[in-house]
Formats: sequence, structure tokens, C-alpha cells
Amino acid sequence: MNLYHSSSLPHLIEVGISKGSIQLVASKLAPEPPNTRLSVGGFIADILLDARPDGTIYHWIVQRVGSAAIIQWGQEYTFEDAYSAVSAYLETLAHPKEKA
Repeated sequence: MNLYHSSSLPHLIEVGISKGSIQLVASKLAPEPPNTRLSVGGFIADILLDARPDGTIYHWIVQRVGSAAIIQWGQEYTFEDAYSAVSAYLETLAHPKEKA
């Protein structure tokens, strides 16, 4: 499967060693990921940030290229979960199981 995306995942982490233990600390606050588009074959999927005062939700929407019809959609609490969910769904579209 060839999966293309229009943004990169911001993982800004430094590793520090303190008194024989490894400690992970953020090097700086990572900005919220921008809206992201993934594409595979004749399908596109958008991950859209919905930041509200009561929390952040990431909506994901799958469509056929050139169509306004929504094939599948979902919501996740983190960008990573949305990215994982939409990638898995696109994988099923790219490699449908053969019917017996």
C-alpha cells in the first residue's frame, strides 16, 4: 500500500540521562498537528482538528477521490489514534478481502 500524507507528525522529544536512568522530556511544546490528508489508490482521508474549550477531538473522514460522499468517519481523542484508525481503514480499502 502506498500511503501519502500532507503533514508530518510532530514528535519533539529529547532523551536525558540522570543518575543512571533514562528520562524522556519534551524539548518544547509541540504544536497541535495541522489538518492532514492521507491518500491511497482512489481514496482520500482527512484528519481535522476540532479544538474546543471542553476538549480536543480529531475527526477523520474517508471519501473516494472526486466524490462528496463520505464512506467512513470517526472521532478520536488524539491525533495518533485518528491517524492509526484512518490508516487501518484505508488499508482495508486498498486490500479488500476476496469474496468466496
